Amino acid sequence: MPTGYARTSTTDQTAGLEDQIASLKVVRCEKIFSEHASGAKQRDQLDEALRFLREGDTLVVTKMDRPGA
Repeated sequence: MPTGYARTSTTDQTAGLEDQIASLKVVRCEKIFSEHASGAKQRDQLDEALRFLREGDTLVVTKMDRPGA
C-alpha cells in the first residue's frame, strides 16, 4: 500500500503542507500522515507512519528531506 508522509517545519508553512498532501494524493497514497514539526525534533506522525507500514508497503514523500532533519 502506498502510504504518504508530509511535513513542514513550522505552522506558517500551511500551503506547503497542503501542496505535499495534494501531490501524495496524485500518486494514490491510500493513507497520508502529516505534521508541522522541525526535522530536529520528535516527529510523532512519522513514527506513526512507520508503525503503520507492513511488508510490501511503500512510504512516499515529496522530498527526500521530509523524513529526515
